[in-house]
Amino acid sequence: LITVTLHSPTCLFEVSPDHTDASLLQHPDPAETDPLDEEKEGLVATLQMQSDLCKADEENGKTSSLIQHFGFGELSLYKGYEHVNDDLGRIDVPLMEGAPAQVDLRSKYPKCFIQNGVEN
Repeated sequence: LITVTLHSPTCLFEVSPDHTDASLLQHPDPAETDPLDEEKEGLVATLQMQSDLCKADEENGKTSSLIQHFGFGELSLYKGYEHVNDDLGRIDVPLMEGAPAQVDLRSKYPKCFIQNGVEN
């Protein structure tokens, strides 16, 4: 009996040359025996799955959220787009008349800051 399981794996590619993890050295490296085009260019691939790789033949993968598949337009945090906002001008936002120059949200909303703003 053959069981078919469904998954949505993705490959993440990174430039870092330091990959000295010895856990996968027991098997031939597919990057050397059958490299992807990106690996031929010197990038290192990492498999990303929403489920356990060791159980991929036994159970379906978990459905990932839409945010992992679709961007929301903000590119400046992605590689190659770091300087996309460099030419945006600065603006001055005047305070409303009578607005305080400083506000301590810990004293204004103490129920939101159980430990008075001290992080764990």
